[in-house]
Amino acid sequence: MLTIGIIGGKGRMGAAFSKFLREQNYKVLVSDRRTVLSNKKLAQQSDVIIISVPINVTEKVIEGIVPYIKKSALLMDLTSVKEPPVKAMLKSKASVIGLHPMCNETTFGPGQTLIYCPARPGKWVKWIKETFGEKGGLHLHKLTARKHDQIMSFAPAIIHFSEFALGKTLQTLNPNLKELLTFAAPASQLKIKVAARHLAQDPNLYGNIQIQNPRNSKVLKVYSEAVRELYEIVKDEDLSAFTKYFKDGSKYFGDFSKQAFQETDGIINRMVEAVAPEIPQKIPKNGIASLGPDFTYSSIATRKWRGKRQNPIVFFNKIAEAVKAVAKGQVTEGVICVENRIQGTVREAIDALFKENVHIIGELKISIHHCIATQKGSKLSDIRAVMSHPQALNQSSDYLRRKLPNVKWITANSTAAAFEHVHKNRDNSIAAIGPEPAAKHYELKILDKQIENYKSNETRFVIITKNAPKKVPTKNAKTSIIFYFSKDKAGSLFSVFKIFNDLGLNLAHIESRPAPRKLGEYLFYLDFEGSRAAKKGAEAIKRVREIVGGLKVLGTY
Repeated sequence: MLTIGIIGGKGRMGAAFSKFLREQNYKVLVSDRRTVLSNKKLAQQSDVIIISVPINVTEKVIEGIVPYIKKSALLMDLTSVKEPPVKAMLKSKASVIGLHPMCNETTFGPGQTLIYCPARPGKWVKWIKETFGEKGGLHLHKLTARKHDQIMSFAPAIIHFSEFALGKTLQTLNPNLKELLTFAAPASQLKIKVAARHLAQDPNLYGNIQIQNPRNSKVLKVYSEAVRELYEIVKDEDLSAFTKYFKDGSKYFGDFSKQAFQETDGIINRMVEAVAPEIPQKIPKNGIASLGPDFTYSSIATRKWRGKRQNPIVFFNKIAEAVKAVAKGQVTEGVICVENRIQGTVREAIDALFKENVHIIGELKISIHHCIATQKGSKLSDIRAVMSHPQALNQSSDYLRRKLPNVKWITANSTAAAFEHVHKNRDNSIAAIGPEPAAKHYELKILDKQIENYKSNETRFVIITKNAPKKVPTKNAKTSIIFYFSKDKAGSLFSVFKIFNDLGLNLAHIESRPAPRKLGEYLFYLDFEGSRAAKKGAEAIKRVREIVGGLKVLGTY
């Protein structure tokens, strides 16, 4: 397994890359201003070195590690300017590929664009495509460092420049922000929110984006002249000149204007839906809690568990809310997603099961088969964008790259929300991905079935209740526990494993999770094959409890 070192790995984007790579089971080393590990040691120990530091110090950091990098290694940077850092990296003997994620750390992931600049790629392009494209679900685009910097002088340089100027203008004129947002049209609200989003971030980052690319000054000079020209037209109240100015800009966009109109309509509609007041739902006592909305895989699992019973299904926006409803006795049962074969453990579920007083009484597995669907009368060749939950997009990435390599990925809160959006907006160029029942419910045309990467993919759900069952199974049973250590020391986890090994109990699953601050470093979620009511299971729990800081038995089922 490769060792990946991230210099600046405690920063926002560095931490996002660290998390992303650890989730793919890579060993990740991090050096930063307050780490014991130095940049030099990291460079010596790593097969892949990623530089994630401010643009104005990137070259200096690269120069400091060049003598210590292995010739067989890959050296990369994450800056939004490419020519200077690539030139500095080429002074090493390692392979060199520049990276630029076209998003910030909060949105980094499936569906986002990642530019790569293979200056001296060696054998590493295949690894980039597999790690970030096939497994990570990002859209990869290859550019030379020179071409990258040319493009970046337009976007984001001009775009951000206008947002910063807007913020400064509003600060000078000081209109009431609440009134401004209330009475602005949704499209104008969106522009204000995007400007506010960028101005809420690091000024050093955006200042360097503006200043470090030498092409920016020429491009921004043309932009400032265009602004001045428009100012003069408005000041002179010259409508005919304004019309010509307006049409000149319109000519550049051409037919794209129609597509942009449709896509931004979709964004605005989702904004309006997001601010609509929620109507409190009446929760029936005999209800079964499920993650909503309806027609997702969670609802499919809940219906399967319910069977022929008439208990109503109660949908919640978050897993934690559904678990809490069970703990409070507002519903009889809950069906909670805890693990996907490809994506791994659902950490929100583990946290909620640890926090709330609930008991697992059963489990079931649902096969994940996605379809792609759109408006009736549309063909696959009409599709310009696909929408779904990030996991569904990632799980269908092979199909999308093969059949729809140039389409835009749009993320939604759920697969069902994506189908509902396509149904409501009547846009023939957008398709949704998710379960067939959702496509059929919204009367959409299914373009293709079983488009998921792995046909064997499945999601595991557990059934929870407030009260522990009176009778605990002892044969063919599985028991789930969560525990943590009071102090982090070498050999602690091994001592737990040894208990199960000595008793001949097989471990079916183990997952670590950062613990709440008042507890130890990590929570450990563990499934073992056996019953807590059987002799060996009871003995294992007793022995584990004696050596850990705390232990919670979630249930035997």
